[in-house]
Amino acid sequence: MKKMISAGLISMILACMVLGFLVACGRGVPEDYPEPSHTQYEDYIADENDDTPEPLPLYIPGADHYDVSLTVDPATRTVSGISRTTFTNRTGEPLDTIVLRVFLNAFNEGIPSYLPEFEESIFRHGSSYGYMDIQHVTINNEDLLYDLIGTVLLLHPTEPLAPWETVQLVLQYNAYVPMIAHRTGANDRAMWFGMFLPVLAALGEDGWLITEHYLFGDPFVLGMASFEVEVITPADYIVAGTGVTTEEIPMFEADTRVTVFTASNARSFAFAISPYFQRERLTTEGGDIHLYYYSDDLPVDNILEIVRGAMDDLSDRIGQYPFEHIRIIETDMFLGEMSFSNMIFIDTENLRNPDSQALTRVLGQQWFPHIVGSNPVLESWLSRGLVRYIVAGLFHDRIELRAHIAEEYLGLTGRDDLFLTNNLGVFDNWMDYYQTHHIKGMLMFDALYNRMGSELFWELIQQYFQTFIFRIATGADFKDLAEEIYGENLQDFFDEWFIGGIVPPLRYTRESEDIN
Repeated sequence: MKKMISAGLISMILACMVLGFLVACGRGVPEDYPEPSHTQYEDYIADENDDTPEPLPLYIPGADHYDVSLTVDPATRTVSGISRTTFTNRTGEPLDTIVLRVFLNAFNEGIPSYLPEFEESIFRHGSSYGYMDIQHVTINNEDLLYDLIGTVLLLHPTEPLAPWETVQLVLQYNAYVPMIAHRTGANDRAMWFGMFLPVLAALGEDGWLITEHYLFGDPFVLGMASFEVEVITPADYIVAGTGVTTEEIPMFEADTRVTVFTASNARSFAFAISPYFQRERLTTEGGDIHLYYYSDDLPVDNILEIVRGAMDDLSDRIGQYPFEHIRIIETDMFLGEMSFSNMIFIDTENLRNPDSQALTRVLGQQWFPHIVGSNPVLESWLSRGLVRYIVAGLFHDRIELRAHIAEEYLGLTGRDDLFLTNNLGVFDNWMDYYQTHHIKGMLMFDALYNRMGSELFWELIQQYFQTFIFRIATGADFKDLAEEIYGENLQDFFDEWFIGGIVPPLRYTRESEDIN
């Protein structure tokens, strides 16, 4: 098997410089651990200086399947893995390249993976970097040429994949997990793995969707898939993962534990391990709530009750949560919480002092964008703004909500640069992103509520959820459905909010006086 690497170290370094990547030099990595390799493949990398692109209509990737075995060594924070990915070309056209994302490589030394304002919170245990190195790739048991460029893995079949052809891709890889407070990370009590597995990129009508790994928001566009994941750890470790635990086998003679998870209709697979995890479960009509924690001073009963109430309220407001359980995992997390399919990672301090509204917002991300997918790189408002508005309505009656909206509106007055059409690559600081997609997005949904009236607006939200469950929706899909339910053209409304960077005046109608 041969990697597509340009001749010699000099060419490799030049390629890395062109792409803005630096190869890890081994700091914080065991001396005998293999270093990652990156090669040049410029044509596949989006030009971040381009004008803001139009949202890409995404093809629904269907039932691609990942069969994975991971062996985790917590003492060295290393992982050896093998992934067998069943992929079908559903585009109707031949495919000469298959694209996967290796998101752990965003945390390689020298590659920007965070905003400077968050550096202290992310590296609370000191500087630490991680990466994944692809060792070997096959397609239908034949060696395959490939390029690994940061988070982008390009596979080159010898023959294009015919429409509806199904292949099995096998990847062997080694990884090093940094001690950071991010979606993948570790501390002296646990390790956690969010967006860790190599996964297929989203496939649009115009081909593979490859975006930069932006420094905030959700820089991922993911289709639904099924997973069967085997995690091998030391025998005294407890493992929590996405989906259902189908086996948990301590093998004391080998001092190991094998834990197997099966997940369907998952947009990502996440897991966490610790020898210190304590487990509590609350059974509800809407599904079981599992809390995994290692700190002894957490208000466990209060946390479980907050989550129970939030899941019930979100199911009533949007649509029934379609899975049997949700798992809440104690971790270090620089922004407080992060959401993955069936799983939430929450920082210790946020669990010590649980905020009901913040917990409900991160749980709301299970509905948008994990169950109903979107393109959060180009249309973050469609998940962040929508969830923020729904949750605000759960915590305020209509009079209180109007006061809250007015306060947020006043905070944005005078700004003319809050374009909801801005993708993640436009922003260079957290506040501009937050005020655009979270706050202006929330204000837009409140204005739509005021335009449509309470009954039609909530009919829209519930039908949007039912129509696009387990699929990927675009802003155009949402707007079309809004017009269909409202029964009138809403182009003037959406033009006012999406053309230009100001926040339009607040307007209220008789219908919007209804309690939401």
